[in-house]
Amino acid sequence: MAEQFELIDDRKINEKPPYFPVISQYCGYANYSRTRSDDRYLVAAWYFENSKKFLQAEEELLQYLEGHGRVSNIMMDISEEIKRSGKDERYEGEIMFDVTQYENEITSGYFLVYNNPFGIRDDYFIVYYGFIGSVNLSNQTVFLKELIANGYYINEPGTVGNLNNPFK
Repeated sequence: MAEQFELIDDRKINEKPPYFPVISQYCGYANYSRTRSDDRYLVAAWYFENSKKFLQAEEELLQYLEGHGRVSNIMMDISEEIKRSGKDERYEGEIMFDVTQYENEITSGYFLVYNNPFGIRDDYFIVYYGFIGSVNLSNQTVFLKELIANGYYINEPGTVGNLNNPFK
């Protein structure tokens, strides 16, 4: 059974996501709660329409993350979460990609980079799915994967990867 998340307040458009530096004027975030839980989650997104600004922002964000927490790259499989979300008709086979895992005392979660997700122009998105508060991230991964599957969208030839991925 898929977890149910509820939006807390409104989505914030063109406002800097909390806990992270300003890396794009095109950004936004939303806070969520999980039903039957006091847990709080953050989904933040930054948009770039040219590769030069994207690469510069990605480098700046990575430097910030490395200075404020633990950063590593891992492989994530959201195939089961996609099936539970009802999006499995659109996506066939396994849905796996590298993500950047970030852990600190304020928020911990995963960064995904969407490169050309709409398949029609060069767009770049950095999206963060995280837990708010100090936590053992492995205990929250199942819930964060549900949030990722809920927002997952990609068209060929678009790709999903981690920060500093060599697809650039």
